[in-house]
Amino acid sequence: MDYRKLFDEFGDQLDVVAIATPDHHHAPAAMRALRRDVAVYCEKPLTYSIQEARLLAEEATKRKVPTQMG
Repeated sequence: MDYRKLFDEFGDQLDVVAIATPDHHHAPAAMRALRRDVAVYCEKPLTYSIQEARLLAEEATKRKVPTQMG
């Protein structure tokens, strides 16, 4: 299933997501989860730029959502 549809259809029912999509989708998928206050576990690489990393860190901090990268 497309993760965008997953968040649209089941986002209110999710507590945590494990992101193991192709690398270029890690940051967008993580951001969708964070914006729905869903905890995130993401495979490396989390982002492709420092800016993406900062945006994710700011969102996780602002929403107080647990995140982890493995």
